[in-house]
Amino acid sequence: MSRVFIAAASVIVAVMAIIWFSSGKQRQPEVAPVAEQARPDAAAAHAPKAPQGAPPAGEPAGGGEAPQGEQEIEVKKEVEVVESMREKMDAARRLTDEQAVRALDRQELHDGIEAPGEDSERVNAMNKQLKSAALGKADLRLIDLSEANAVEADLTEAKLQGADLSRASLLGAKLNGADLTGAVIDGADMRGAQLENATLSVSAKLTDLRNANLDGASLDGSDLARADLRNASLQGASLGAFLHETDLRLADLRGADFLDAVLTATNFEGADLSEVSNLTCDQLRPAVNWASARRPPELACGYPLPEPPKTPAAD
Repeated sequence: MSRVFIAAASVIVAVMAIIWFSSGKQRQPEVAPVAEQARPDAAAAHAPKAPQGAPPAGEPAGGGEAPQGEQEIEVKKEVEVVESMREKMDAARRLTDEQAVRALDRQELHDGIEAPGEDSERVNAMNKQLKSAALGKADLRLIDLSEANAVEADLTEAKLQGADLSRASLLGAKLNGADLTGAVIDGADMRGAQLENATLSVSAKLTDLRNANLDGASLDGSDLARADLRNASLQGASLGAFLHETDLRLADLRGADFLDAVLTATNFEGADLSEVSNLTCDQLRPAVNWASARRPPELACGYPLPEPPKTPAAD
């Protein structure tokens, strides 16, 4: 009897053990993920702390930026480029403003000119064929002579205020003492023209005035941008003009007055600036090749003065 009881008790214990073991294996997968999730936190909690201010793991010192010296050089270069662009834009804006102001002044002069001159009808009948025409002292105010052929025409002391002479051919024409206030002579061919003591408050952009005689002429307020005055004579001329990129190589400018002249990129190579007035180093510096021009000591402007021309020895 006792043996039977012991055997039954052993069977019951074995069955309970099997049930417990089975139930434990079924619950284990549910617990395992929790334990797995806890591991990183625990590892992080026990991991050594990085020193304060140190970069995150995997990043180079300085947050991945270039070394400070190189970075400063790059910033300086960028600033210089921006400043250079700004200066060029400001200079271009000033030039445009200056040109516009002078254009407005000439327009006011043009608007103040009275009805067309009394000789305009007679000259218009010539259909712009004025070669060698004798038109001294003619009243040709506001006349349209654009693209006219006026080669060697005599227009001495002519009244040409407000006239349109753009792209006209005035090669060797005589305009001594003529009044061209408010006239337009853009692109005209005036090589060798005689303009002594003429009044030229004009628009003369791209005008060819090579070898022209402008001694004593008044060009105050004129726009001579990109005009060609190589070998021209401007002794005693009043040059308060807009001379942007004007070619004055080998020009005779002795005694000229440069009050209010704009000389950006004006070419003075080999020109004669002796005895000029109202010309400063600040005006000259934006020009080009001026160091080769003959000029007084006060216009050395930090450059050596050219050698004076040698006088031929007497026989």
